[in-house]
Amino acid sequence: MNNVRKVQMTQMEILRLFMDICERHRLRWYMIGGSLIGVLRHKGFIPWDDDIDIGMPRKDYDKFVSLQAEYPDGYGLTCHGNTPEWQFNFSQFIDKEAEIEVLMNELPRKCHVWLDIFPIDGLPANGLRRWFHVKHILMYRYLVQIPNIRTQVDTHKVGRPWHEKLVIRLLHVIPVSKLVSVDKCLSAMQRVLRKHDFDKSRYAGNMLGKYREREVVMQKWWGEPRKMPFENITVNVPSNADAINRHIYGDYMRWPVEKRSSEPRHKDNQVEGHGMNGLFSTFKKLGGWSLLNLWRKAGVLPYAVAQVCLTGVSRKSLEIVRLGVQQKILHKLRKRYLPVLEAFDEEWKSGQYATEQESCPRVWICWMQGIENAPKLVQDCYSSIQEHITDRKIVLITAKNRKEYVVFPDYIEQKYEAGIITHTHFSDLLRVALLVKYGGTWIDATVFCTGGTIPRYMLDSDFFVFQNLKPGADGHVLNISSWFMTACAGNKMVSAVRKLLYEYWRENDRLIDYFLLHHFFAMVADSYVDDWKKVVPFSNSVPHILLLSLIHI
Repeated sequence: MNNVRKVQMTQMEILRLFMDICERHRLRWYMIGGSLIGVLRHKGFIPWDDDIDIGMPRKDYDKFVSLQAEYPDGYGLTCHGNTPEWQFNFSQFIDKEAEIEVLMNELPRKCHVWLDIFPIDGLPANGLRRWFHVKHILMYRYLVQIPNIRTQVDTHKVGRPWHEKLVIRLLHVIPVSKLVSVDKCLSAMQRVLRKHDFDKSRYAGNMLGKYREREVVMQKWWGEPRKMPFENITVNVPSNADAINRHIYGDYMRWPVEKRSSEPRHKDNQVEGHGMNGLFSTFKKLGGWSLLNLWRKAGVLPYAVAQVCLTGVSRKSLEIVRLGVQQKILHKLRKRYLPVLEAFDEEWKSGQYATEQESCPRVWICWMQGIENAPKLVQDCYSSIQEHITDRKIVLITAKNRKEYVVFPDYIEQKYEAGIITHTHFSDLLRVALLVKYGGTWIDATVFCTGGTIPRYMLDSDFFVFQNLKPGADGHVLNISSWFMTACAGNKMVSAVRKLLYEYWRENDRLIDYFLLHHFFAMVADSYVDDWKKVVPFSNSVPHILLLSLIHI
């Protein structure tokens, strides 16, 4: 006896117990799916089938779930109500003592032998309402599947449309589990599924099945269960089982053509995947994986998708899309925060910021854990700055001493402690606050000084940053780099950026864009044109020559 047949025989024992419970409580149930094909075509299991599919009208399904205390010893029910990690809206009646190994997307997983039990729900009679009802349910199904893409979705399914393959590939690398609450989606889907009573509806079906909307049929086709032979017992089938199967599968009585065993599994998908590698590699190099979540939060993901459809997926096209998204985000920020900048102007003119200046030029570097706990690379960078900047004090900011130098508003401290403001973006706040209060030069801890003389204007200017310089009128959306910044104490432009950052974090609990600091500097540069013209132009491409030589993008 082969392994599949052994599993089938174990399932037969589970089925007998299930039938006994249903008979005692007069619960309606039907063989559905592949099991129903097996009844009609084989009078038993499809030879290669390794599970039994049961459908129950919603009221009967709920009753069966409520009877768990009556299940025989050694048997139980896996459902979301008693097994939180079970992220489905159907159940499995299991033999706790029988365990098998199954493949989920070619990954082995041990589980108990089971019967799949699906609720059968009613649907609206009106065609348009039914269409919207189905799409509503499918939306939640997709949202539930997204965080569980590796286990719930057959990523190697032959014949899957290219756009589905693209989405699946994207979802394998995006941390979507942090974006979607599966519990909330399952609860919302339950409410939609239960809207229409099975017995009072004109249409009914298993909306949790593999074939989705194709499993919606006339309610009368289910009717009163009738008996048919299955292996060595009789089981329940819908009153018009043939019509249901033909609606879902077409000519289900014809055996499928068997593929030659010599053919590699998922051959078509492997070939297609190879052709897509260039796209995903390019998109990853451009930072696409990490940007997708930020674009969603910023409300510009639909715009980005539309631009990809218009411009294509080449490296240059994706770069254009990224620039377009940055411009879209900058426009949103301008619309909301230009009034804040105007209010800052009035405060500046009134002299509110004059008393904050404590001019004491220093070089500021930050590594919160302390330089002794930093990686070797950071330690080497720190040593190189000490070696080449000897005419002013270098201050290392850490978690232990940062409050000795600057104090942030309570709401910023609270959001930082709660993890709402990340370490990276807290350092943005830290650098502008230090420069406003003390002046000096901020240098990221990962900057390596290679030698030579640093031009004095880079260290002594009222304001200096490396810039994105590009000939012509189509310059970059974001015009500065923030890893090296010099300012005198109380500098107007840096003070304005600090004001914008404080206001943003006062009213927001999430980041609209990773380059928020750069967006605000772009706003300030556009507003204070005369001040910006005084900044010595120096391209940020020059310090990156070594980087570009080591890493070809």
